[in-house]
Amino acid sequence: MQALCRVLDLEFYIGPRRPAGENLSDEPHWAVELRNDLIKSQQEIPLRVREALATRQESTRHQSPIVEFHSGKGRAVGIRELEAAAGSGALALDDTVKGYVYFCIEWIRKHGINPERCSVIGVTGESMEPTLPNGCSILLDHGRTRLRDGAIFVVRTGDGVMVRRAKKTDGGMWMLDSDHEAWEPITLAADAVVIGEVKWMGRDL
Repeated sequence: MQALCRVLDLEFYIGPRRPAGENLSDEPHWAVELRNDLIKSQQEIPLRVREALATRQESTRHQSPIVEFHSGKGRAVGIRELEAAAGSGALALDDTVKGYVYFCIEWIRKHGINPERCSVIGVTGESMEPTLPNGCSILLDHGRTRLRDGAIFVVRTGDGVMVRRAKKTDGGMWMLDSDHEAWEPITLAADAVVIGEVKWMGRDL
């Protein structure tokens, strides 16, 4: 503002209206102090910016970069506190979301999955090994509750929540089979509830 006024041959003044005839070239002491404070602030801004950037760089130095999909290239699926037992059954059925796993949109479309009706849950037990190792995570499609022969499902029975492979006998009866040879198949009870079909598995190395 002050530089612009000099170019236009105008006075730069901030303060109460001054009486007519007052020497306008004389700045009151508070106007001089105000101008000096503004100059000092302008000189300190670059230093404060550099200090803020240095603090941010130090705080993020040891953080791993977050890999994100480009817009529209991936979808998030909630990780839920639901442990399906690959064995006699688990009673834990907490629907709390504790994180997210991102899946590529091309893979989702290829398998006809709707991420909004899916969740990622943990598996405990050995009855589905080696297909589903103890401690692995699975993608569960809650929209697929119709049993398919040979597909893997999470089922809630009177004994709890379990993950098993659906098997249809020659007589048309549905069984819950295990991939581990030490576990015998069990008959699907009439009051059993199919929670969803397993469409993906991940595990720690």
